[in-house]
Amino acid sequence: MENKTCKLCDQVKELKNSHVIGKSVFRELLKRSNTHYGLVTEPENKRIIRSTDQWASMMLCNDCENLLNSRYENYALWVLKNKQKGVKHKIRLQYLTIVPVNQYRLIMYVISIIWRAAISQHKVFRQVKFSTEITEYLKKCILGEVTLDHNLFSVRISKLIDSRNYYTEDVIQGVITNLAPRSNGKNISYLMVFLGYCFEIKLGCEEINELYEIGVLRKKKSILHIPYVDMLSIPEVFRSLKVTKEIAEKYPQTLNFLN
Repeated sequence: MENKTCKLCDQVKELKNSHVIGKSVFRELLKRSNTHYGLVTEPENKRIIRSTDQWASMMLCNDCENLLNSRYENYALWVLKNKQKGVKHKIRLQYLTIVPVNQYRLIMYVISIIWRAAISQHKVFRQVKFSTEITEYLKKCILGEVTLDHNLFSVRISKLIDSRNYYTEDVIQGVITNLAPRSNGKNISYLMVFLGYCFEIKLGCEEINELYEIGVLRKKKSILHIPYVDMLSIPEVFRSLKVTKEIAEKYPQTLNFLN
């Protein structure tokens, strides 16, 4: 295999087929579905297809893959799945509490995802575009050379629920979306859903009080309160599920492979 420059360490090495959202996340989804494939809705083609595409592309060397896994991904996923030793999930009426937790490692896990999306050549991430200055800054943060400035990037986590009890917990945890951009005219944010959580990455802080809202990760705090959010109240998720339902009802032949 031809050696190329790794996007993280900038050294010429053999590159891996790097996942933007970790391979272990897709493995978890496939395990839940008891299949070797996922279902993908293609609105432009009015069809629902089976897919084994895990949104990977040649980006990182093996050393950098291992760095991201050991420093951020393994810890973050174990914490979110309530499997990290010494970390507890406490169910409250209005929110989920996780304690004690290294919130900065969670922040950097999410930041590492959006950084990989920004440099990825995969078509599903074509809407994630950063300047060279921003991608280089995030690279230094990921490598630990500088600490991420929360006035430049903030991360909010919500726990997904279905207030109508129509979707089971397994269904909710099986939903995965790519990074969708949002804009309020003043700043931009990106939203993604997987493993039953919604992650929002905001570029720039409009008001200082936004940094202290529930669900916003704070690097020096060990207690994390994650608010519950109805899955269908998120416009991007609602539209996606609505389109999928409409295609399934109008073009049932697209689901023949499920028989």
